[in-house]
Amino acid sequence: MDITTEGFGYMLAFGDIAWVPFTYSLQTRYLVDYPQPLSWAYVLFVLVVHFIGFYIFRGANAQKDTFRRNPSDPSVKRSFILFIYLLFIIFIYLFILFLCLVFILLL
Repeated sequence: MDITTEGFGYMLAFGDIAWVPFTYSLQTRYLVDYPQPLSWAYVLFVLVVHFIGFYIFRGANAQKDTFRRNPSDPSVKRSFILFIYLLFIIFIYLFILFLCLVFILLL
């Protein structure tokens, strides 16, 4: 999105060089300095949340691709049922987020 609307400018180049590696390595650096014992249940929980997020991401991109290829496709037409489905997905996502926060606070 950034490259298509603004071009590859200084801000995007700086972000790619400095900000992205910093944010991706910050969690690893914390775990190196303060080792945390991770149980198998916790690792499994993190992986399940990760794959649910990946599933939502891929589903949204597939829907966007379908709309770009054929805007009149019945699966992507704007309708009340799709709106209700979207609200349901948002509710599930927020519920999973709530469960994650509760699980983290209980550890």
